[in-house]
Amino acid sequence: MDARDPMPWGTLGYVPPEWLVEPQNKSRIGEDLYALGATPFHLFTARRPDDSVLQNTRRLRRWIPPQVKDTMIALLAPDPTSRPPATAVLGVLRSASSDNA
Repeated sequence: MDARDPMPWGTLGYVPPEWLVEPQNKSRIGEDLYALGATPFHLFTARRPDDSVLQNTRRLRRWIPPQVKDTMIALLAPDPTSRPPATAVLGVLRSASSDNA
């Protein structure tokens, strides 16, 4: 169960940067958090996350609450250990949701 999967893994734009260098056989939470950031990024920008687009994200979609943008960008951090935990993301989304209710 812990052996590396020989099949190619992931969808371009949703695969975390650490997998492009060397796939890890560790916890997949960091990978899931990256995909959690990539999904709204794609929805809000109609583009896959990459360095050129990430630099301009703060100017896109002004109706998106700043804390949601900041969290989305943090989820796309190249270093998986610097991505916010899922509980923090949930708190931001709940807060943004209740602010807009």
